[in-house]
Amino acid sequence: MNIPKTSALFTFLLIMCLHATAQRSRVSSRNQRTAPDSAKADNKGSVSKQKQLYLLDSAEIKTLTEEQLQTSQVGFMNTVKDPFTLFKLGYGKYDSVTFIFTKHYLKLSPELKNIPSQARLDKRKNNRYYFRGEMYTGKVIDYYYSGDIKEEGYYEEGLQKGPLKRYDINGILTLHTVSVADTLDLEGASTDSAGNVYYRWKYVLPGMVLVSEYYYPNGSIKKRVQLHQYGTITTKYLSSGLMTDSSSRIRTSGGPETEKTKTTERRERLLKIDEYAAALKREPGNPEIYLARAYYRLKNLEFDMALEDVNTCISLEPQEPDYYGERALMPVYKAAYFDTDDRLKKKDVLNYLANHPNINIPPAKRTAMMEDLKKAAGPFSSDKVFKELYKYLKSINF
Repeated sequence: MNIPKTSALFTFLLIMCLHATAQRSRVSSRNQRTAPDSAKADNKGSVSKQKQLYLLDSAEIKTLTEEQLQTSQVGFMNTVKDPFTLFKLGYGKYDSVTFIFTKHYLKLSPELKNIPSQARLDKRKNNRYYFRGEMYTGKVIDYYYSGDIKEEGYYEEGLQKGPLKRYDINGILTLHTVSVADTLDLEGASTDSAGNVYYRWKYVLPGMVLVSEYYYPNGSIKKRVQLHQYGTITTKYLSSGLMTDSSSRIRTSGGPETEKTKTTERRERLLKIDEYAAALKREPGNPEIYLARAYYRLKNLEFDMALEDVNTCISLEPQEPDYYGERALMPVYKAAYFDTDDRLKKKDVLNYLANHPNINIPPAKRTAMMEDLKKAAGPFSSDKVFKELYKYLKSINF
């Protein structure tokens, strides 16, 4: 858990203690499995390391999380060391257990407290989830420390079934997944807050084939990946339905072999030697060629021409959110070079803006940047750079 600078010293010491003791507990557990009994005690007969457990809202703390636990959110904390009490509570194998409860959890009704969070479920070797020793059927609800719902779903006989909804800290739905299981295959889909599918998968058990499909915002398929026991087949499309690429990677005794269409091979060969005009002559409607040329022009400091190419990408394929993200970065590349003589790459933009908040970009262009980044930060894009950059710039009112 990241503790903000404004948190009280109590919370900081609490979390640091949890992290340190969790590390010691893991080392102690490993040593107890490997060391002989004579090495576990010192000359005075005392145990050198203790086995400790920390529970936050009845769930074991195993890893650090990104959420900030404020002092004002802690409602109760107590450490139990009495062996008899620990045994009665079901923690007899521990030397001490520290119970921490948020104020929100303490206010929950008994019915809601009986609904477990995902962290309280135990996944076993059969890939099914158990709760209190039994295969779980029922709802699961995870909360933010503030009390707002983070995630809610449903399990049947240890398997997730039906809708799984995930919300951000502001209560906005960020993920809506539907999972269905039967005797023949497994399938599921992920949608945005409006119910539009951006990802769908299906696992056909008899043939052991996993089919993954990615979609444009208008519902057209963008990419299909078929993974089977012999290899992978990947096919890409424009939102118009036109196939742009198809390749297969097959496992053989001599190693993996990749096969591509002649169009793809020819395009890649031309782009490798920067023959963009020749590539566009063969495929004038392929936006990826324009994007490749935009990168090439950025290397040559042709910022305005690079922007023209990205705009062409958008005009050819307005359903691709990543093109809007690429356009949003163009003013940053240009300003960074003229302000500080920096030649940025995409991965450098966030760090640069964090260190140069007064970058010379006019207000109108900043507004346009944020509008483009908002499109690129949605679920129909898988580019983390755009998502992280939009989140940061929004937080500082760029």
